[in-house]
Amino acid sequence: MKTRHSQLQECALFPWQDTTLIKDAHQKALYTRNGQLLVGDPDSDNCSPEKVCILPNRDLDRSKVPIFLGIQGGSCCLACVKTREGPLLQLEDVNIEDLYKGVEAACRPSGKRPCKMQAFRIWDTNQKTFYLRNKQLIAGYLQGPNTKLEEKIDMVSIDLHSVFLGIHGGKLCLSCVKSGDDIKLQLEEVNITDLSKNKEEDKRFTFIRSEKGPTTSFESAACPGWFLCTTLEADHPVSLTNTPEEPLIVTKFYFQEDQ
Repeated sequence: MKTRHSQLQECALFPWQDTTLIKDAHQKALYTRNGQLLVGDPDSDNCSPEKVCILPNRDLDRSKVPIFLGIQGGSCCLACVKTREGPLLQLEDVNIEDLYKGVEAACRPSGKRPCKMQAFRIWDTNQKTFYLRNKQLIAGYLQGPNTKLEEKIDMVSIDLHSVFLGIHGGKLCLSCVKSGDDIKLQLEEVNITDLSKNKEEDKRFTFIRSEKGPTTSFESAACPGWFLCTTLEADHPVSLTNTPEEPLIVTKFYFQEDQ
């Protein structure tokens, strides 16, 4: 079972556009009245509870899970300002996505290079992890001494929603290629940091990530409608599917930053 802290960690690693209803330990909800954020019973003031939007702030120490917090669809953000009486919480008319994009742009010098490569543990919603067999990426249940075979996913963010994915320190990259009438996932010996979103030939390495709650799915940018997937059965290749709703297919994944 995931704790609230681990959910925030995943949230900080992988931003989603869904919002979260937050209550304190006494089950009091957040709501706004006269431009102030209050905690209590919204019904007593004929108000609706506020849902909180969360996006990461990658410009600060990631080990402390820094995040931006917003309400009203992210159009109003929480800020801590210094006053003579001490720190004060206030609401500011700033779009949370503008804050996130500003930080993302800052970590790409001149806007030319993507953010640095980061390594993550990845597992599907059935708890299968990835490992390499005969130059194929496989999803299965690794136990005992076999846990050392687990492959970490290397990721480089291109923009808010697009990423390059690789393994082996970014030396092998995931790509989506057409093979006749079929679409296949393959590993190519390409350095992930050499890829560019501006090169058409690198589009096959680009995946569009979509977040819903703590899970993430990856759609090929070169082959729209095709998603990174595993099967319910263990020890089968990680592949691509254009039928993500099929019961025997898994397209949602969890991530954890590798320490």
